[in-house]
Amino acid sequence: MPAGGVPDGPAVLWYGLAGLWAVDAFLALTPHMAVDQIDIVLMGGFGQPGWYIGFISNSVYYWLYHARLASLLVTIEFVMQGVIALLLALGRHRPAGRAALSLSLGWALVVWVMAEWMGNLWAGMSFWTGAPGSALLYAFAAVVLLRPEWFRGRFAQVLGVAWGIGALVQAAPAWWRGSALATAMRANLVVTPVSWRTLPIQWLVREAALHPALVNGLLVAVMASVAGILVAHRRPWTLWLVVGFLCLLWWWGENLGGLVGGIATDPNTGPVWILLVVSAGAYQGPGRDAVRSEA
Repeated sequence: MPAGGVPDGPAVLWYGLAGLWAVDAFLALTPHMAVDQIDIVLMGGFGQPGWYIGFISNSVYYWLYHARLASLLVTIEFVMQGVIALLLALGRHRPAGRAALSLSLGWALVVWVMAEWMGNLWAGMSFWTGAPGSALLYAFAAVVLLRPEWFRGRFAQVLGVAWGIGALVQAAPAWWRGSALATAMRANLVVTPVSWRTLPIQWLVREAALHPALVNGLLVAVMASVAGILVAHRRPWTLWLVVGFLCLLWWWGENLGGLVGGIATDPNTGPVWILLVVSAGAYQGPGRDAVRSEA
């Protein structure tokens, strides 16, 4: 830890990633997972190209119709994610920790392709509703920790470029008209009980249905602003503006990852983005010297 008691970037990202994997392992033990998990995965196939739907459907066919295999899949997920979390938590300065990062990278990519539909890459993705997929961000975090020298002095800028791409994707023609934007937002309300927490989400869905161009224009503008803040990062307080927006995104855009609705397999991208941005500030702030020691 650097002088002044401020945690360095690698430590923030390392232990934050361990915590996220621990949360995912816990979610694998929720009662619905052994019964409903495959159905939850297949729900994400709406709008996907036929070749991808066929690939995923054929891959999970036997799991879908055999309860014992479904339970085995849950066990595999719990053990894999729990082991990753444990090794990361205990092995930051040990070979086991780097092995856990490599395992995290590989497992995250499998989850991204097989369970997250590549963050809706082929069906109209939106950073506002969960693209590019939390598992892909887990994989990115593992790469940052395995190769910190690649990101020294420009971690926030890399995140800014990602958000610039997100703004461009959000500016695609399909989001400006019709019900595409409202439908994408509404999807995160599935099986979620109506409460004060969902009221702003329902309001935003309604506005997106009535005024898609206005709502999408605001989203594009805010995402582009986030990209600009990250790329031109000069002051710590600017990153806290981004964190505030990401908290709103996790609530209004992702419905807190579906945690309240009971169908979550992970908290979605909001918490991962927050971890990455906070880590970026530490990497380029008091903790920058720690990056050199990790390289």
